[in-house]
Amino acid sequence: MAERSEDEVHIRKSKTLLVRHLPAELSHSEAEDLLKYFSASSVRVLSEKGPLKHTAFATFSSETAASKALRRLHQLRILGHTLVVEFAKDQDNVTVLDSPPHPDRCADNQDGKEKKEIPQPSVSLIDTSIAPSLGLKFQANPTLKYLYPPPSSAIVTNITHALLSVPKFYVQVLHLMNKMNLPCPFGPVTARPPVFELAHGLLPLLVPLPPPFPPENPPLPEGADEASNEESEYESGDDEDKERMIRLMGLVKQPVKRPLRPKTASKRKKPKLKDLLFAPKPDSHSTPGPGLQPSDVFEQPLSIGPKKIEFHISSETSTTVRELCDQPQDLSPLEQEIDPAELGPGAGGFGKMYPSTQASMQEESGEEPEVIPSEFISRRELEDSRLTRDEIKKMSVFKNYDPGEPTCRLYVKNIAKQVEEKDLKYIYGRYIDTSSEEERNMFDIVLMKEGRMKGQAFIGLPSEKSAEKALRDTNGFLLHDKPLVVVSFTHSLLPVQGKCQRITWPNLPVRPDPNRRQQSCGQEPKSVKQVKAKWCLLALGFGLGFSQYCSQQGGSIVHLFEWRWSDIADECERYLAPNGFAGVQISPPSEHVVVSKPHRPWWERYQPVSYNLCSRSGTEQELKNMITRCNNVGVRIYADIVINHMCASDAGEGRHSTCGSYFNAIREEFPSVPYSATDFNDDKCTSRSGNIENYQDIYQVRNCRLLGLLDLALEKEHVRGRVIHYMNSLVDMGVAGFRVDACKHMWPNDLKVIYGQLRDLNPKWFPKGSKPLIYQEVIDLGDEPIKASEYHSLGHVTEFKYSTLLGSVFRKRNGYKLSNLRTWGESWGLMPSDKAIVFVDNHDNQRGHGAGGASILTFWEPRLYKMAMAFMLAHPYGMTRVMSSYRWDRHIVNGKDENDWVGPPSYPDGSTKPVPISPVGSCLDGWVCEHRWPQIRNMVSFRSIVNGQPLSNWWDNGANQIAFGRGDRGFIIINNDECPLDATLKTGLAPGTYCDVISGQKTEGHCTGKQVTVDTSGRAHFSISHTDQEPFIAIHTHSKL
Repeated sequence: MAERSEDEVHIRKSKTLLVRHLPAELSHSEAEDLLKYFSASSVRVLSEKGPLKHTAFATFSSETAASKALRRLHQLRILGHTLVVEFAKDQDNVTVLDSPPHPDRCADNQDGKEKKEIPQPSVSLIDTSIAPSLGLKFQANPTLKYLYPPPSSAIVTNITHALLSVPKFYVQVLHLMNKMNLPCPFGPVTARPPVFELAHGLLPLLVPLPPPFPPENPPLPEGADEASNEESEYESGDDEDKERMIRLMGLVKQPVKRPLRPKTASKRKKPKLKDLLFAPKPDSHSTPGPGLQPSDVFEQPLSIGPKKIEFHISSETSTTVRELCDQPQDLSPLEQEIDPAELGPGAGGFGKMYPSTQASMQEESGEEPEVIPSEFISRRELEDSRLTRDEIKKMSVFKNYDPGEPTCRLYVKNIAKQVEEKDLKYIYGRYIDTSSEEERNMFDIVLMKEGRMKGQAFIGLPSEKSAEKALRDTNGFLLHDKPLVVVSFTHSLLPVQGKCQRITWPNLPVRPDPNRRQQSCGQEPKSVKQVKAKWCLLALGFGLGFSQYCSQQGGSIVHLFEWRWSDIADECERYLAPNGFAGVQISPPSEHVVVSKPHRPWWERYQPVSYNLCSRSGTEQELKNMITRCNNVGVRIYADIVINHMCASDAGEGRHSTCGSYFNAIREEFPSVPYSATDFNDDKCTSRSGNIENYQDIYQVRNCRLLGLLDLALEKEHVRGRVIHYMNSLVDMGVAGFRVDACKHMWPNDLKVIYGQLRDLNPKWFPKGSKPLIYQEVIDLGDEPIKASEYHSLGHVTEFKYSTLLGSVFRKRNGYKLSNLRTWGESWGLMPSDKAIVFVDNHDNQRGHGAGGASILTFWEPRLYKMAMAFMLAHPYGMTRVMSSYRWDRHIVNGKDENDWVGPPSYPDGSTKPVPISPVGSCLDGWVCEHRWPQIRNMVSFRSIVNGQPLSNWWDNGANQIAFGRGDRGFIIINNDECPLDATLKTGLAPGTYCDVISGQKTEGHCTGKQVTVDTSGRAHFSISHTDQEPFIAIHTHSKL
């Protein structure tokens, strides 16, 4: 757009955003917290009554910050409401001149040339405000000073061109057609509409026809076209404002009184545009007026009432379809496209191929006397006590209901407190063959009676087919006057040749004892077994309690750094389990020193004084409760343990520890273990100071003190015995494995002996004979004699080169480009994939400790960090760990953070604060919670979905734009270049429309973000601006619409 001359209007851009459609559930303070989370410097929430209810003004520090916030907030879905955000307009900032400006689209090419003055019709401007009662006090567009000419072929053609080139204009036209109750234009192409032409040719351009009768709802001013959930904001105004609007739009020469709709007791909810896209219903109440009618411009389609189409498929065909759907791993398009609402009783609906309920019931009834034992519920009882489809739709408990992808395990909620396991067995026992020992062994009921998951249950069934049938039959079933809400559990058993993995109970009665559960890995072809054998062993400790992870490494661990045990338990139940996280790495649980100078640093957790289980995170009972609650919902716990050393010698003497145990670090006495001076390596250390002075000397590294920490003599039987006892006590509680700190400083043979004496995992949650997962911290950047490969035979190892190299690539350092990542993996000098624990950052290197230096990406740089996290979670290399941090006040001096010691958010007495969760799901009070960032959460799910699929369809532009797929399950594309990305690429995915899980996600069959269309050849077009806050797109089979 050409720049305006000095005599034209000057409008100052606003730093203030107008945010509408805030959820009514949010209080004023919560709405302020929400907007301040998006960097608003001040927030003013308007009254909850009147035309601007559920609205707020948010002011930002700069226009740039306001623009960024607008891009992030607009169309953001919160508590079922979609925010509408625009720049606030201030009347004081607008000056309307007598001679309105007329932009010259060629001005950019005519600098320095004298501009020709264009004569304007002598028509006075309308200088009144648009709608004062609605808060729209800014002046009208000064260029609207003439009546619109009649339509002509040229005008209609120009409008068509504008529609094709300006998406916003296209949307506004659809809004206007909606307001005028015109037929939706989404059907077949209609005949060419008539234009007003006279016998002697077109009317003169500036001679207007008599004005047409105004539409029932004139178009809204720009930015006011979004309707609220209850009513149109425009309709909230009075007649005076509406007539003023009509004048502004040039539809009449003088005020025209139009017929009003009769008032009713309740306000009719205006139809939304998205609803008209799928179910056009012409408004029979609109009253046509004289003048230009819709039928004069648009050809009127035949009025056809809504149709209901059902496809009745025979039971034989239904069985065949279900057998096809039960093939291993992949879900058929039929199963993926079933609308959630159709899974309710009496499901039918438009365009859904699904067996009719009646036929299904007849088939079931015919078999019931032979198949269903009398001790289980009958079909008639189910039908009599189940809500109808219409009743389900009306109940708030089923709001946003989504049955999930078909699995072998059901998640049941809204259970009455009187319900017992026997009641659920009575209902769900009908879906197993009690004559089959295998099916009885796989039948599992876990009813939660306490904690946050009280009133919820998990039902394990022998096959996806039986679980899907149970879901259809029991969703909405009234049990003790409360309807059951039944969905597929995301961590359920995956099918192997049409069946779920087996869970066995020795000497199993009809009702299994969940405390004696075992399970084995499923049978796979020999070639697959050879590839996945090591991951199957890993899964015994990492696999969510089911054999799902015997055949995949897709699960990700999240490190909830310095979280309290009670907060971790809550997070397992409310967030980690529902979103597919496999496990949690917790901070060291042993008793540690309390450091006062500096005040309660994070690293005091790594200075133990005993192996008592009371720490900054909570008591032993709170730890045990957390492990139980997380295991019950399928999230495994991995304890960070410190066994290389005790506290530093300068910790002194006393009881300043988290349990109050006495210790004397000066004399190396720790009676609560007990350890004495003879249990340390002082006599073996060859350095003069007793500390590690030379990292090229392996004896110093393994026998001397690390940073003054008292180094334990792990070759001694007594020391080994105490360490083994400590680790086994955690195994008995239910931990799935360990992150072992400072392994480089311990001799591999000592660790081999210790690991070899660990007990099997608790059979309450793990298969019999399962061993703990071990992953060891070994910092090996290749410049020291001690190598990470020395520890490969003992377990998994942290790959620190991963975060160092990946950070350098995304930062474009040392000549690296994203296109170099085509060969990412062992060819870069990384350890074998099946041994590597990988991460973008960890609690050490995000503070400049350990390894990596300035190349490490952290939450302080969210744009690059999200891109790197997305790459890590999409790429098949290694087992992934996600960091969850807290903020601190950094103070950088000469490249070093002087505050790198700061502990977690705490009260003045040093006790750790809880982790509060905002209404939008983010963490507050200093907790960062990267794992709750939508992009990272959705990529964790992406990794699980594409698990086992090879890297495929690599593409790059030779610089910093890359894309790759994971077989036929997923595809990701990243733009880290200084220019836009615009490419059509082969994805490997089936044809269809997919929802981008970075800009949004699939919800109730609709996409809240960008949509990507894959054609019949598997190709799709991608366009990503280099200025986007999240310049990457990811799609997968479960995001298909």
